[in-house]
Amino acid sequence: MSEGVEVIINAAAGGGSGDDERARAVETAFSACGVGARVSVARGGGDVEEFVRRALSNGARAVVAGGGDGTIGAVAG
Repeated sequence: MSEGVEVIINAAAGGGSGDDERARAVETAFSACGVGARVSVARGGGDVEEFVRRALSNGARAVVAGGGDGTIGAVAG
C-alpha cells in the first residue's frame, strides 16, 4: 500500500456533525484504492496550518483538504 497522504477535514464543514464517521469513511476509501492516508480533523483556529506543517515535516506526498474555501486556502498556504 502506498503511504504519505494527509487528509485534513474541517470539523465545521457540512454542518459539523459526524466528524469521526467522515474520517473513517475517508480512510476506508483511500485504503480501498491501495493508498494509506492519515486523516486529521481540524476543530479550531490554527489546526489546519499545524496539520499541514506536521504532514510536510513527516514527508507527506500529498495533502488533501476536506472543507470549504477557507480550509482549501489554509492548506494551500
